[in-house]
Amino acid sequence: MTTKLVSSFLTIFILHLISIINLYQVSTNINDAEKYKLINDDVFKQISKELYNKIKIFCIVLTKPEHRIIRVNALKTTWLKRCNKYKYIVTGKIRKSKKGKRQTVYFPIKNILLTTIKELYKEHTSDIHWFLIVDDTSYVVMENLRYMLYPYNPNETLSVGFDIKSSPYIKSTGTLLSHGSYLLSIAALQKFVTEVLPNIEDCSTKEGNDDDFEISKCLSQINVQHIDSKDDFGYDKIIKSSLVPNSERCEFVDSEVFQALGRTLSSKPTYAEYPISFHNIRQDAQYAMEYFLYHASIIGKQSSFFKNVYEKFFTNEELEKIAIEEIMHLAPLYVMEKEK
Repeated sequence: MTTKLVSSFLTIFILHLISIINLYQVSTNINDAEKYKLINDDVFKQISKELYNKIKIFCIVLTKPEHRIIRVNALKTTWLKRCNKYKYIVTGKIRKSKKGKRQTVYFPIKNILLTTIKELYKEHTSDIHWFLIVDDTSYVVMENLRYMLYPYNPNETLSVGFDIKSSPYIKSTGTLLSHGSYLLSIAALQKFVTEVLPNIEDCSTKEGNDDDFEISKCLSQINVQHIDSKDDFGYDKIIKSSLVPNSERCEFVDSEVFQALGRTLSSKPTYAEYPISFHNIRQDAQYAMEYFLYHASIIGKQSSFFKNVYEKFFTNEELEKIAIEEIMHLAPLYVMEKEK
């Protein structure tokens, strides 16, 4: 626990230091309002670059043949481009029957995934730290994922996944993987290939689409340590459902999630401030997530990260003054009319 706290402190310190250095590089010839406006984008780019270079992630996307173009293209246009490297695996093929009809033939996901993992082990053990496995309806906030991984050593056998307490596999093995996305360190991948794959039938005999559960059972044999994906308030950063409507069906994916969200929003947030991944997000909603997370802003709202940075340079009174100056700049006619 002490080591984790020290590592977390060092992570925050390093990223804040990047922010402070970047702030000093802003020209002193501009006024406070302009300086305040420049900080957000510049610091984000620097932090994103730092995390991208230090935490190298290979993303593996599982997709069905009928979704290979539309869904994968949506991922490429949005979050997938933030992976250091990526590969998508088509879990079947479309062929014509004797009667001329199109038929989809699916392959066992476990077999395809195990083959891919073996190939990645041979080709990318020297230039990649982590391997992220997702399906084509996942949206991953790569900066937040890297931020969480920053204190951890990928040369240790580590994994990240969603805690499904009701799963019999979870109860029996204690390994927590599933629901759209899970992640393995390079050490976990190496151990999996060298120690588990040669005797894979000893831990997994089931054929089907439960790749995450089957691999979870096998990982328990090599004592993979599970990284806690909850934040300091106990909120999980891996969200098992979509929080935006999917226009394909014109309905919300998980009504229970939205009912719970509606009941609790009035009192306190129930989701982490820095979420890592969302599940059940189809192609249209992928673009919506990209817009909300990377382009849309709310006037005057800051994340806790920037609040900590700003406190080193401005008092609350100074920040309020800067914000008012910026509003006056955006709406001079209203201000002039008010002054009359």
